[in-house]
Amino acid sequence: MLLRGHYAIPHWNNDRAWIAWWDRFGFPENHPTYDFGMPNTIGFQPTWWIDPVKDAQLAEVR
Repeated sequence: MLLRGHYAIPHWNNDRAWIAWWDRFGFPENHPTYDFGMPNTIGFQPTWWIDPVKDAQLAEVR
């Protein structure tokens, strides 16, 4: 289903939402000059970096 750039994929066959993610990202201390910041119209932070400490911890357990 396409709704003005927002995409919805119906999945009514399951009563749970399964989500997987990697906690390896962080946000910069100082935002770039042309960063929109938080909040914005799309609802998430537009700039992020791979945090070397979190990335190393993830590599150990993978």
